[in-house]
Amino acid sequence: VAITGKWDGILLRGPSTSVWGVAWDDTAIQRVDVRVNGVAWETASGTTAWSLPVTVLSGWNVIEAQAFDDAGDPSPIDSVRVLADNTPPVITITSPRDRTVVSAPTILVMGTVSDDFRIEYIVGNVTGEGGWYDSWSLMEPFGDYAEWSQVVNLAPGWNRINAWALDMFRQSSVVSVNVYYDATLPTVVITSPAAGQVFNKAVVTIAGMAADDLGVALVEVQPNRGGWQTCSPPAELWSCSVSLVPGSNLLEARATDIAGNPSPVASVTVAYDDTAPLVAIVSPTDGQLFNVAAITVSGLASDNLAVGRVEVRNHSLFAPEDV
Repeated sequence: VAITGKWDGILLRGPSTSVWGVAWDDTAIQRVDVRVNGVAWETASGTTAWSLPVTVLSGWNVIEAQAFDDAGDPSPIDSVRVLADNTPPVITITSPRDRTVVSAPTILVMGTVSDDFRIEYIVGNVTGEGGWYDSWSLMEPFGDYAEWSQVVNLAPGWNRINAWALDMFRQSSVVSVNVYYDATLPTVVITSPAAGQVFNKAVVTIAGMAADDLGVALVEVQPNRGGWQTCSPPAELWSCSVSLVPGSNLLEARATDIAGNPSPVASVTVAYDDTAPLVAIVSPTDGQLFNVAAITVSGLASDNLAVGRVEVRNHSLFAPEDV
């Protein structure tokens, strides 16, 4: 008897395989028995040309065959040693996490791969919205365990990143994550205060609106380029208290979306006037006497920014109420 369907040292992808061969005798072959790793014999199909499906273990296996003629005489045992792998490789993506949102068109993908024997290579692809596609491969001597990484390109919108590991027995495993590439910047507007508005107090409220296709994460403001401060949520309708300095003040606002994209900066310029105006009555003079009931009062007024208005009132010696 001879095993012809498997040769010594062959690599197998288990656990199921078939073994076959031939048998001959000067009279006739009654049967051929096969066993694996010294377990019970099983009778193969056929005689002079025979075959049998068998189950192998992961690792080295000894397959034996023995033929019997019509007289019941056994043949010498023929055997082969085969190496089987019953377990596909294990591949993981450790970064990014599934459903991650990013603001850049590329991302570093990292993971691990392991196998009972040896990893041959890792291949992958990225499929995006609108049929966008990219592929990559890593051909390295990975051994039975490795940490791997690859920078991949992304299309705007959702992208599915797939990675396959193939071992030396051509068994494969696949892992996938979904990543959203947000290429749209958020927007922000300042609704209050109005540009050019003048305040007579040092602390004022700046408010406005922000919007984004996925969502606004935060809104920040800064007065006079003095450093950004975060406003109160909800971010779409935001407000902050800021401190002004005497004179002109630049108020800026920016929004950041959940992907980390910053908006263009919105700004208004306002003024804080902490100096009281000055006013003087030029005419009439103090103590001046008139013989008419209606007179003209005139004078001068000044301010470090601008005079808004001048008010005049008459306190009569005989009528204490205002006129």
